[in-house]
Amino acid sequence: MSESLSEAERISRALLLELQAIQEDQVLEHFQKRISEIPEQYRPLVDSLVAATIVYGHKTNRNTLNSSPASDRSVGVSILPSISKRHLAIFLLIPIVITALLVGHFQHPTIASEPGKSDLRRVKSDSSKNLIVFVHGIRDDGNQTWTNETNSTSWLELIEDDIRFTDFDLATYHYSSMLFQNGNLSISNVADQLAFRLDGELVDGYNRIVFVAHSMGGIVVRNMLLKNERIARKVPLVYFLATPTAGSDVANLAKILGIKSRQLRALTSFGQSNFLQDQSSAWRASRLSSNIHSLCAFENLQTHGIMVVDQASAESLCTGRTIPSGQTHSGIAKPFSRNSIVYKVFADHIAALNSTIQDD
Repeated sequence: MSESLSEAERISRALLLELQAIQEDQVLEHFQKRISEIPEQYRPLVDSLVAATIVYGHKTNRNTLNSSPASDRSVGVSILPSISKRHLAIFLLIPIVITALLVGHFQHPTIASEPGKSDLRRVKSDSSKNLIVFVHGIRDDGNQTWTNETNSTSWLELIEDDIRFTDFDLATYHYSSMLFQNGNLSISNVADQLAFRLDGELVDGYNRIVFVAHSMGGIVVRNMLLKNERIARKVPLVYFLATPTAGSDVANLAKILGIKSRQLRALTSFGQSNFLQDQSSAWRASRLSSNIHSLCAFENLQTHGIMVVDQASAESLCTGRTIPSGQTHSGIAKPFSRNSIVYKVFADHIAALNSTIQDD
C-alpha cells in the first residue's frame, strides 16, 4: 500500500470515529468542516473512503432493513432512510462502485478538490485555426481522465503527433467536483465558468471549437452551448463519451442514499431529474441538434457489476450511429493507442471536418 493511501486510510478511520460519536443530523455538517482541514493531497480519497464505509456499514447491518436509521451505530454512521429488501442486492455493490467510479486521482493534488475552482489549460498552442477542448466528468480531473494506466499515454499525447490534428490547438477544462465537500458548483455553474474561460480571445481566435467530453462533462458542454450562442456557432462537433444524457443508475443510487452532491443529483434518470429532462427538450428544440454533430460512444463493460451509464442513456441526442467502445466507464476515455476504436472514429471525423475547414 502506498504511503499516500496509508495516510488517507488513517485519516478516514479517525474521521469515521468522530462521525460515530455525533448526532445524525450533524454528520454532514461536521464532515464538510473536517474535510476542508485535511491536507489537499489526501482529500479526494478520504472523501470517497468515508462515503463508501458509511454505506458498507449499512450493508453489513441487515437489521437496518427493519429499523430506523439511527437505531444502531455499531457499524457506521447512519445517514440512510429505511430501505426495502428489494434494494439489498443493489446496495451490496454501492461501496465498490462509488469508490471505483469516484476515486482514481488521489495521489496527485487536483483542482477537483478545490471548492468552486475551475481552469482552462492550454496543452498545445501553435496558433492553429481550430481548438479541441477536453472536458472531464464528475470527481475526476483534466489529466487522469484521459491517461491510459497501462502505458501512461494520454489521449492528448496521441493527438499531438497525429497529422490529422495538425491544425488544432488543444486545451483541457478542469473544475471542482467533490462528493460531499461544500463549494461544489452546480452543473450549470460549471458550464458558465467554462463559457467565461472560452469567451473573448479564445472564441475570437479560432474558426472552429470541438469538444471531447467524458460522462458528466457532456452534460456540462451541452448546458454551456445552450446558453452561449456565440460559442455554439463555432462548434461543428462534440464527442460524447458515456455521457448520461438520460441519467445514470449510480446517480439514482446516490440519491436513495441521501448523498447531497448537487452535480450527482442532477444526473438522476428522467422522471427523477428535471435538469436532464429540461436540457434534453431544450437541445431538441434548438438549432444545435442539427448544426452540431453529436458523436457518441458508450461503455460495454461493467464497473464492478454495474453499468454506470447504460447504452440507451449514452445514445440519447446523438447523431447517427453510436460507437461500442468495448471499455468500462472510465476506460472509454483512455485509448491505448491510435488504433483504439474510440480514438480512430474521432480522428476519422476530424479528417472529414478538415476538408470543410480548409474551405473557410
